[in-house]
Amino acid sequence: MSYSKRQGSMQPADTEQPTMLTLQEQRLRIQQLERQAQAEYSAAKEILENDQKAPHGGRTLSRLLSKPGLSMESLVEREKRRRCTLIEQHNGLQCSVRAKGSQLLEMEQAMKALELDSNTDGDEQHYDQRVRELENSLEKMTIKITEAERIQKTYLRVCDHLHREVREMPMALDQLQNSVVSGQTELGKVAHMSHTAVAAVDCTKLVQMERQLMVERRMMEKELSERRGVKEKEVEGRLEREREGERRSSKGAQKLKEQVRRGTIREGLAEESAHRAQQTAPVSTTPQSIVKLVEDIDALREALSCTDLQELETRLVSQKAIREQLHNQMTQCEELVRQSMETFAALELQYAQLKFSAGPSSDRFERLKEEMQAELEQEEERCSHWEDKLGKAQSVLHGVEKGVNNLFFRMSCVQVKDSPRELGGLDAIEKLREISTRLPTLQTTASEKTEENTADHEKVWSFLEQSTMMEPRNYKRASSPVYDSTSEDTFQFRGQEEDCSMSRDEIKRRSIQLIEVHQPKKKAQKSNTKS
Repeated sequence: MSYSKRQGSMQPADTEQPTMLTLQEQRLRIQQLERQAQAEYSAAKEILENDQKAPHGGRTLSRLLSKPGLSMESLVEREKRRRCTLIEQHNGLQCSVRAKGSQLLEMEQAMKALELDSNTDGDEQHYDQRVRELENSLEKMTIKITEAERIQKTYLRVCDHLHREVREMPMALDQLQNSVVSGQTELGKVAHMSHTAVAAVDCTKLVQMERQLMVERRMMEKELSERRGVKEKEVEGRLEREREGERRSSKGAQKLKEQVRRGTIREGLAEESAHRAQQTAPVSTTPQSIVKLVEDIDALREALSCTDLQELETRLVSQKAIREQLHNQMTQCEELVRQSMETFAALELQYAQLKFSAGPSSDRFERLKEEMQAELEQEEERCSHWEDKLGKAQSVLHGVEKGVNNLFFRMSCVQVKDSPRELGGLDAIEKLREISTRLPTLQTTASEKTEENTADHEKVWSFLEQSTMMEPRNYKRASSPVYDSTSEDTFQFRGQEEDCSMSRDEIKRRSIQLIEVHQPKKKAQKSNTKS
């Protein structure tokens, strides 16, 4: 039994058997009894003091007498009764104090006897410390056991789920294989039908091309016959002309010309026959192959229950799309099977590692602590980086707001028709809007050329010069006193030219005046004509 349990289970009945308690518990019990007796004694003393002071005080008596409906005798009787009850309480408290004192003396004697008899106090403390250590280790072990049981339950659930999936995998694989086999058979049929359809389409195209070539051949034969007739007529005309010439020439020359003419005619006929044979050669197709292709096309149309070639082509395209979709589904299923097998193998390896080479919880805790510390440092660095960026952005924003305020105060003197009278309490965006509304008016006023009157201008400048010269702030004040306090002979008046100094505005005005004086006279003449 631990120290806390023994202290909580201590009761007043234990005082009857003091030999069964330890020395430390006896001391604590004695201290508690002393405190209780002292508190009771102080309470009784306060009650008696209050009772003695109550009749002599004028305030309590006046309060009691001030109540209406109470006579002096009733008040005296009530106070006597109250005093009797207080005396009885005091006597009872004194009796209890005496009993507690006697009990305390007995317990002190028992404690002295126990101190004399007990020599194994160090052993008991050592045993108590050992018991506390064992209790702490037991609590730690219970916590670890609960965590291990929870991990084991989760692992068993994962294993059951994986085993269930593995049991269901063969059925899913069989279904997929059956679907693949059926898809392959359908694909074979569709491929055969597509091949036959393609062959039929090719045959139809060939038949159409053959018909076109036959038509072209007939047209070319007509053209050749017409050209042949024209050429024969030309040849006959030439022959007649040559015969007339030959009659005039000698007989030897006539024979040579006839031989040359016959050779040229034969060469032209040979070239025409070769050209005609080349044109008619690629169209030579047997009627048996054409009939066979037509029969295949009809059979394919009956099998697919379609009469139009365009519909046949659309069906072939849809069959190809279905084939590709089935192939993609097969690859996806194979990929899922492979991933599930990999996860199962990884979980088995993890189970084996946890079962045979499980490290202590302190190592895991240190590892987790290091990882969390590294993540915390990274987050702190990132937060500091963002704080620096935020500070820079805030400084830039403050500078921008300051510039906007300065520009707004400068632009507030520009008068606008629809401008509000109260410009206080505006945000930076509202100030920018006000500036944008006042800028066009400022541009228009700056672009306008003011007509100046030279005489009035000179009068104004002279008046301003005199007023600035008369202002006291434009006089210099010496840092040292005018005269020396030691001797009155050093007193000297300062000149007015030395004391006078021009301000920046005065310097600017005089420079502008000098520039205007030295300007050419044409501008002055123009200004006079305008005035």
